[in-house]
Amino acid sequence: MTQQELLEWIVLEAVESTDELIDPFRDEFEPLTGDEIDRWLLETVSSGVETDESDIDRVRYD
Repeated sequence: MTQQELLEWIVLEAVESTDELIDPFRDEFEPLTGDEIDRWLLETVSSGVETDESDIDRVRYD
Protein backbone atom coordinates (compact mmCIF):
# COMPACT_ATOMS: atom_id res chain seq x y z
CA MET A 1 0.00 0.00 0.00
CA THR A 2 1.44 3.36 -0.97
CA GLN A 3 1.42 6.39 1.32
CA GLN A 4 -1.17 8.00 -0.95
CA GLU A 5 -3.44 4.96 -0.73
CA LEU A 6 -3.08 4.88 3.05
CA LEU A 7 -3.89 8.59 3.37
CA GLU A 8 -6.91 8.18 1.10
CA TRP A 9 -8.18 5.25 3.18
CA ILE A 10 -7.70 7.18 6.46
CA VAL A 11 -9.56 10.21 5.12
CA LEU A 12 -12.39 8.14 3.67
CA GLU A 13 -12.80 6.20 6.91
CA ALA A 14 -12.61 9.30 9.10
CA VAL A 15 -15.38 11.31 7.49
CA GLU A 16 -18.67 10.68 5.77
CA SER A 17 -17.85 13.05 2.91
CA THR A 18 -15.01 15.18 1.61
CA ASP A 19 -17.12 18.29 2.35
CA GLU A 20 -17.19 17.25 6.01
CA LEU A 21 -13.39 17.18 5.98
CA ILE A 22 -12.82 20.39 3.99
CA ASP A 23 -15.61 22.71 5.16
CA PRO A 24 -14.11 23.60 8.57
CA PHE A 25 -11.02 25.00 6.82
CA ARG A 26 -12.93 27.08 4.27
CA ASP A 27 -14.35 29.51 6.80
CA GLU A 28 -10.93 30.39 8.21
CA PHE A 29 -9.10 30.74 4.89
CA GLU A 30 -8.25 34.28 3.92
CA PRO A 31 -6.54 34.48 0.53
CA LEU A 32 -3.54 36.71 0.00
CA THR A 33 -4.15 40.08 -1.57
CA GLY A 34 -2.54 40.97 -4.87
CA ASP A 35 0.01 43.15 -3.03
CA GLU A 36 0.88 40.31 -0.64
CA ILE A 37 1.39 37.93 -3.55
CA ASP A 38 3.61 40.47 -5.32
CA ARG A 39 5.72 40.98 -2.16
CA TRP A 40 6.09 37.22 -1.71
CA LEU A 41 7.13 36.72 -5.32
CA LEU A 42 9.70 39.53 -5.08
CA GLU A 43 11.50 37.58 -2.35
CA THR A 44 11.87 34.43 -4.44
CA VAL A 45 15.09 33.71 -6.28
CA SER A 46 15.88 31.25 -9.00
CA SER A 47 18.56 28.71 -8.18
CA GLY A 48 19.00 28.01 -11.86
CA VAL A 49 18.13 24.35 -11.26
CA GLU A 50 14.94 22.97 -12.74
CA THR A 51 13.01 20.78 -10.30
CA ASP A 52 10.37 18.20 -11.17
CA GLU A 53 8.14 15.91 -9.13
CA SER A 54 10.63 13.04 -9.09
CA ASP A 55 13.25 15.35 -7.51
CA ILE A 56 10.80 16.40 -4.81
CA ASP A 57 9.77 12.80 -4.11
CA ARG A 58 13.40 11.70 -3.93
CA VAL A 59 14.30 14.41 -1.42
CA ARG A 60 11.11 14.01 0.58
CA TYR A 61 10.93 10.21 0.85
CA ASP A 62 14.55 9.03 0.67
